[in-house]
Amino acid sequence: MSRQDQADIINDPKTTLHRGTNANGRPVDHYHRDGTTVVTEQGEPARVITAFGALATKDNKGRPIKRGTGKPANPVPNGGPYEKLR
Repeated sequence: MSRQDQADIINDPKTTLHRGTNANGRPVDHYHRDGTTVVTEQGEPARVITAFGALATKDNKGRPIKRGTGKPANPVPNGGPYEKLR
């Protein structure tokens, strides 16, 4: 997904934000909007770990796909526990 798409999701006040620990025990923030999720280091929105979902530009094997044709992401993050901040 493009850096601009990631920034748009992170900075949109309508985006849902969950803060917590992922399944690997890493502190993260999950930003989710319209079927797309951006995962960042906790408290560091400029440090994106991964992004996936409806706006993806690559499939799960790294092959290019048409923007907007990715599988929608689950709005509730895996792992946890998480606290919904917005």
